[in-house]
Amino acid sequence: MPLQNFEAFKLDVNDFCKRLPPKLAVKATKKIAADALTGVVFATPVKTGRARGSWQLDLGQDPEDDPVRLDPTGGVTVASELSKLDGLQPFQSVHIGSNLVYILPLEHGHSEAQAPHGMVAITVARLNAKYAGAKL
Repeated sequence: MPLQNFEAFKLDVNDFCKRLPPKLAVKATKKIAADALTGVVFATPVKTGRARGSWQLDLGQDPEDDPVRLDPTGGVTVASELSKLDGLQPFQSVHIGSNLVYILPLEHGHSEAQAPHGMVAITVARLNAKYAGAKL
């Protein structure tokens, strides 16, 4: 999936949330962010669990850390990172990313057996399908 599709999805979500009352905007943002985070974490190939454990969620800015968290199942990462959504303010952006040095090769299909089409691309496509025209 080209990066333009991700950018279009991000703009659609931002536009949708801006039209909501603050309380509903927070609820919608949390729901989409949770789906996005769980999507990329569980779509990430596993050898040691380092790639799955490297995913981070941050409020208002890109994640800057590179945690060394071995999480083959992804459950610890999802729970830890989703807890950060408790501090979400209305209309605040949520950033999900990984600073792991080999995450881009994985996204571009380096793990042909486990994630030939990446993790982010697949997750954004699923989110687009799930939320297209949906009422959150």
